[in-house]
Amino acid sequence: MKSKAAACATFLIAGLLGAATAEAAYLAPDPGTQVSIQLNAHDTIVVRPISGVWTHPVCPDVTAAVLTRAHFTRPLHGLAATGLNFDTVWDLLVQAAMSGRSVNLRVSDTFCHDSGYPLIESLRVFP
Repeated sequence: MKSKAAACATFLIAGLLGAATAEAAYLAPDPGTQVSIQLNAHDTIVVRPISGVWTHPVCPDVTAAVLTRAHFTRPLHGLAATGLNFDTVWDLLVQAAMSGRSVNLRVSDTFCHDSGYPLIESLRVFP
């Protein structure tokens, strides 16, 4: 059962990586950082690093990165919708945070959220 779940998670993560736009950069070198997550009003996922430092060439605030449900359903700042499944991303982040896994977020390198945070395009979860 565990191997089936691991294979499923690997498949989902591979799908997430393939769905990212060409204009994106990872916030940290592999294997990323441990994260805390929060689900805010209007289905906004806020991801914060527990350790490590994130950098971004454009966004002024890298203390967090965000993903909104709207990001999946309509173009954002001229970018095509990512095609990711919001609920799957939420589940992957919850599991990673609960198990202390490192996560690396791929974010747009040209646009920021209204709050100044990088916009998540895809992610990698490390064992």
